[in-house]
Amino acid sequence: MNLSPKRYRLAAVSILAGIVSLGGVVALTAPASATITGSVVNLTPPVVVPTPVHGGVASQPAAGLTIAMPGGVGGDVAGDQYTFVVNPNGVTGATLTCAGNNIGFGGTPTVTATANNPSESGGTPPTFTTTITRESGNVVPACGGVSNQLSIVVATAGTLPSDGTAWLVNISGITYTVGQSATPGNIDTADSTFQNFTSATASPLVVPSDASVTPLSSDVTVGSNAPPVALLSGSDTNQPISPITLTETAAGAVPLGWVCFALGSGATFTGTPTVTATGGGATATGTVIGTGGTANELAFHVTAISVASPATYSVSAITVNGGSTPGPVGFAVTTGNAAGSCGGTALDTAGLRAFTVLSTTRTAGADADATAIAELESAYPSGPANHTVVLATDANFPDALAASYLAGQLSTGILLTPTAALSTETANAIRIQGITTVDVVGGVQAVSQNVIDTLKATPQYQFGGTTQVTPAKTLQVNVIAGQTEYDTASDIAQFLPNGGSDLSAFPGAYGKYDNVGGASSASGPSTPTATAILATGTGFQDATAASVVGYANHFPVLLTTPNALSAQAQSAFTNLGIHQVILMGGPLAISDAVVNTLTGEGISVLRIAGTDYTDTAQQLAQFEMNSLAPVGTGAEGLGWDPTSKNQMTLARGDFFTDALAGSAYAATAAGTGPQPILLTFDPNTVGSFLGGFLNAAGSSAGVIPGDTHSQIFTVNVLGGVQAITLATLGNVLAAIAAG
Repeated sequence: MNLSPKRYRLAAVSILAGIVSLGGVVALTAPASATITGSVVNLTPPVVVPTPVHGGVASQPAAGLTIAMPGGVGGDVAGDQYTFVVNPNGVTGATLTCAGNNIGFGGTPTVTATANNPSESGGTPPTFTTTITRESGNVVPACGGVSNQLSIVVATAGTLPSDGTAWLVNISGITYTVGQSATPGNIDTADSTFQNFTSATASPLVVPSDASVTPLSSDVTVGSNAPPVALLSGSDTNQPISPITLTETAAGAVPLGWVCFALGSGATFTGTPTVTATGGGATATGTVIGTGGTANELAFHVTAISVASPATYSVSAITVNGGSTPGPVGFAVTTGNAAGSCGGTALDTAGLRAFTVLSTTRTAGADADATAIAELESAYPSGPANHTVVLATDANFPDALAASYLAGQLSTGILLTPTAALSTETANAIRIQGITTVDVVGGVQAVSQNVIDTLKATPQYQFGGTTQVTPAKTLQVNVIAGQTEYDTASDIAQFLPNGGSDLSAFPGAYGKYDNVGGASSASGPSTPTATAILATGTGFQDATAASVVGYANHFPVLLTTPNALSAQAQSAFTNLGIHQVILMGGPLAISDAVVNTLTGEGISVLRIAGTDYTDTAQQLAQFEMNSLAPVGTGAEGLGWDPTSKNQMTLARGDFFTDALAGSAYAATAAGTGPQPILLTFDPNTVGSFLGGFLNAAGSSAGVIPGDTHSQIFTVNVLGGVQAITLATLGNVLAAIAAG
C-alpha cells in the first residue's frame, strides 16, 4: 500500500518503546502483528523516559530515537528533511537568550533505516546525510556557537520491504552539551519540523524529549568511608582524614574532565592523595593540590566515564592542615575543565563534612583552691569590677554551689579555702585580684573563725597585688551562714537587699526535659515570673550543672532533702515571691511529694531529669540552649544564643571540687556568654548520655533540631588530666566530630 506524501506526519519515540499515533500522525511500532487500516497503522502508544543530563557538562549521552517514514514508493522521497531542534525546557529558539542557558548536540548522531518488522524481507533501506547546525534565526553570540539543530536529509529513497510498510529511521549516538545554567526539565523539541521535498511544505514534527536536565548532584552522592575526624584548632597538621567517595546513581553522571574539592575554614590539603575508579568502565588518574593557586583545592582527572553501570570514585591517602576556625569543614565538590579551573557544575550542593576542627581549653590548678583561682582569673582577667569575691569551703559542695546565684548577682567569682586556715594560694589571689570585700558563705564548721579573722586582718591591695589601697584598709568580710546547708542556701538567696529572682517564662519547656517521668506541672506561666532552682542537698551533680543557670540568669539556688521540701527552701520561695521552680533530678533526687507541696502552694514546677547525672546535665543543657518558641507553646528554653559561640564547659561527674567555682567561668569566660556545664561519668568515662548529646552537638542540625545555633565545637575543661583524662577528652572530641 502506498501512503500519499501529502499525509506525511511523524512521531519520534524511544527505539525500544515503539512509535506513537497522535491524531493524524502516522505511527509504527515493532510488533509483527501490526495491521494496516486505510492509510494509518494503529498500534499501542509507547512511553518515553528521558535520560538525565546535567548543566555545565559536554557531550552527555541521551536515549536514541526512532521515527517512522511515511511510506510511498520506496519510502521517503529523496530530499525530504527531518529537522530536530533542541532548546532548554520551555524556551524556544526565538526567545533563547543563552547566558549559559543553552543546549546543543555534542556531536553528529548516526542515522540508519531498519524494517518495522524484523521478519520482513526484501526492499532497499534508504540512506541519509546528517548535519548539526545552529537553528536558523537564532544566532546568539552568548551561546558560544552551540549547535542545537540536527538535520536528517533522505539521500536515496530505497524501496519498501515485502509487506509494504514504511521503514523505521533509527537515530543513535545522540549526545547533548548543556549550559551551566540550563533550565531544569525535559529538553524542549517544539521547534522540530518535517519538510517534504516534492511539495516543499513544512509540518511540525512531534518529537518527545529523550533527555531531561537535572542537577548533577542528584545523580552523584558524595560521602566518606568513616566518620569525620576531630582536628585541634591551629595545631593539627598533616593529619589523615577518611577517603572521599563519589558514588554515581546513574552511569556517566560524573563527566570527563576534572573533579575538584575545595576546603573551607582556612583548611588546606597536604600530602599526595591517590584516586581509584571502580565500575562501569570508568577510569581516573592523577591528583593535583593547589589547582586554583591555593592549597585548599584538590582535583582528580576522570579519563573515561562509566557506561555499563554506575561507578564509584575514591580519593584516599588525604592529609590536611585543619585551620584555626572551630567547626565542621566541608568540601565544595565541583567539575572543572582543567586542573586549574575548578568551580564548575556542583557535584554536591550541600557540601561534605571532611573533618571537624575543635578547640579545647583546660582551666586547672594544682588543687581545688588553685583551680577556683584559675576559673576566677579566666572569668575576670582584670579582676571583678566591684572588687568583691565569694569564699566557700573546698571540703564540701552545698555552700559554693548555692553561692553561684550570689556571685552572679555581684558579677564576681568564687574562691575556695580549707576549713581550718586560709590557704596561701587563695590569700595571694585575693591580693592580686584587688579584692576589697569577701562574702564568706557557710558557718564556722565550713569556714572557720580563724579564716574569718585572717581575712579581717588582711590589707586591701589594688589589682596586681603590689600596691596597697590608700588610705590603708583591711578586707571587709561579710558572713552568710546558717545552721545547715539548707539554711545557708536560703540565707544566700535572700542576702542582697535589692536581690531576688529575675523574671522568666518558658511555657513550651514543660514536659520536654524529663527522661524519667517524675511529677511536675503540666504547664507553666506564659508571662515572666520570679523563678528559682531547687536541687537536692544530698548530692552535688544536679546543683553543679544548674549552678551556671543560677549565675547567668540570677535564679536563686535552693536546697532540699529528697523526700520533703525543706522548710528553709519553702520560706525563701515565699519571701522572694517565687512562682516558678526549675527542679533538678528525678524522683530519687527530689521526690514527687516535694513537687506536690510546691504545686499546692501555687508554684509551677519544671522537672529536668535524666536516668543518671550525666543525663540530667545534658537535659538541662538542651533547656539552656533552646531558643525556639513555637506559636501556641511559647519559649522552650532559656535561649542562650548562640550557645556561647558554640562552646560548652566540661567537668568530672564523680567528684565536686573542680566545678565548685565553675559557674563564673561557664557564664562569662572570654566574654562569650553562658555555656552549659556538662558532666562526664568519671575521669575515664564519657557515658552514653553525654556521648549522645555530643553527637547531636556536632551534627548539622545541632542539639536542638530547628535551632541552628545549637552546635558545639569548643570544649572547655575544668580540672587537670586526673579529673578529665586526655583519652576521655579525645573521646569527647571524637563524639562531636562524628555527629
